Amino acid sequence: MTSSNSIVIDWSSSSSTHSFIRIDDPSFSQNNSLYPTPDIDSRTSLNNNNDGYPIKDFSSISSISLTTTPPNVDNSFLISFKKFHVTRIHKAGYNKIYEFRRSKSFFFEIVDHHLDTNQLHLRIHTNDYLMSTTPIKYHSTSALPNAKYQISKGLQHFFSSQKVIPRRIQKKYFDMIRQKLLDRITFIKSRESKINNKNTTTKTFFNFSYKRYRFHFGIFIPCDHKIEAKGLSIPPRLCEIPSPIVMSDNRHGCGLHFFHKYPAAIAFVRNEHGDFTPKNQRHNKQFHANLTFDRWITKESKSIFSSRTGISYNSRYIVCNSNRKLRPGRTHIYHKLMNNFQLSPSPNSRTAKKQQIRFERSCRRILSQEVIKPGAVSSTSTKLAAAKKGRFLFLPSQKFTTPLKHLRYKKTVDIPIQKDYNFTIPHYFGVNTNTTI
Repeated sequence: MTSSNSIVIDWSSSSSTHSFIRIDDPSFSQNNSLYPTPDIDSRTSLNNNNDGYPIKDFSSISSISLTTTPPNVDNSFLISFKKFHVTRIHKAGYNKIYEFRRSKSFFFEIVDHHLDTNQLHLRIHTNDYLMSTTPIKYHSTSALPNAKYQISKGLQHFFSSQKVIPRRIQKKYFDMIRQKLLDRITFIKSRESKINNKNTTTKTFFNFSYKRYRFHFGIFIPCDHKIEAKGLSIPPRLCEIPSPIVMSDNRHGCGLHFFHKYPAAIAFVRNEHGDFTPKNQRHNKQFHANLTFDRWITKESKSIFSSRTGISYNSRYIVCNSNRKLRPGRTHIYHKLMNNFQLSPSPNSRTAKKQQIRFERSCRRILSQEVIKPGAVSSTSTKLAAAKKGRFLFLPSQKFTTPLKHLRYKKTVDIPIQKDYNFTIPHYFGVNTNTTI
């Protein structure tokens, strides 16, 4: 006798002879008396069943929405590139963001409120003319995404459009670039909200490089300088070029219009108590020369500290040729004396180790240019000569001078006369005030 784990049902027989029902039987859907459907909408049933246990009333519970917004609301937004171009400008320093041959700049728009009732459209301002300006739609669960989400989608749009950074590098540095952009927003707001007239600047961008490719990522701050078309009946428009820097009192502007917006630059001088006070004069060569003269006559010394290399030194203005005739090539009015070199490492051991590595690297770079004559050997004098040529301090006993090349005497055959200059010259202030090495 064989055993079997399956049960064989004879469907040819009448359903009355067995208790099984076929699902495909038409009589199953028609005969509901065997399986009655409960009346959910009935409100006359008791709250207790036959066993006496309470039954919960689920009729008052609303359906749970899986999204924060109704499904028929479109919270998508657009992101596209917008190209800018700057001409007639010296593209160095902060203005390097306008140079398109050596590097590419990308400034991300961040909004904290809807500009209009239309669909949100974020733009990435760039000087890369190979980028496509076709907008791409991105979806969001919020009507106004926060800054982190806007930057994330902006970086996603950038990485999907460029062709030089591989996917591995994108994943490695995505979080770092996003965090640095978020930090840049905080820095910009902190600087612009300050109420003072100091000319301290904060960059709106940071540098990022991969192999031979250089990028400038930043937060878009428009120049907003009013440009008027002279002689034409065209209404004035606002400049939309990105600003490389911001200052206190909400001062910002592009490299072309910054000094048109704020022509009266403010310089700060020390009063008798040693505090910096604003000196409201036009910042031109005359003012700068008089300011340098005041710092020379008072023997003001400036302490310079580098947190990157952990060193510090002093600098002050001196006059080397105030009591003798001038010679060709020796017409500089002032020199800057560098001395009092000190190592000031960070109390943090890890930071101090990095500072030491950077300082030793700078020493190798400068001392590698040491000039040794044939048959001679390297010595302290040759090292000091190389350091002086490179304007580099590395010993406490070391000092050197460097001329201020933009302030010169006009004539070299005669002793300078004050009436020939529109600023004060130190030639007639005697030996007591003359500071030499």
